[in-house]
Amino acid sequence: MCRVDVISDDDSREVSQKINSEFSRVDVLALCGGGIFHGALERAPLAEFDSMYRSNFRGHYALTQAGLPLLRKRNGQVVFINSSAGLLVSGNRWPVFSDAARFSGDRRLIARGSQW
Repeated sequence: MCRVDVISDDDSREVSQKINSEFSRVDVLALCGGGIFHGALERAPLAEFDSMYRSNFRGHYALTQAGLPLLRKRNGQVVFINSSAGLLVSGNRWPVFSDAARFSGDRRLIARGSQW
């Protein structure tokens, strides 16, 4: 198992290079990193949205892209593990951004694009 900071493009490349040098393949790439902020949309800083986008989608995309050559060597699998936290709404507090609701379609596109 290797841990990686999914918001760091450098981490994605470095872990891919490390795995290549130590194992030369990837059987399963499990993507479960992410983040969420709750609050009123009109007061939510765009920096929070950007952080969630990088951790919930872009980071997974970059890590999958970096790992594709290693996944292809063994017909490896990409597994996305989602949280339902982004679907919870309570009173005037609601998730500024919903990972599960917004990016589930985009993740299917990543999975289709990575098929070999």
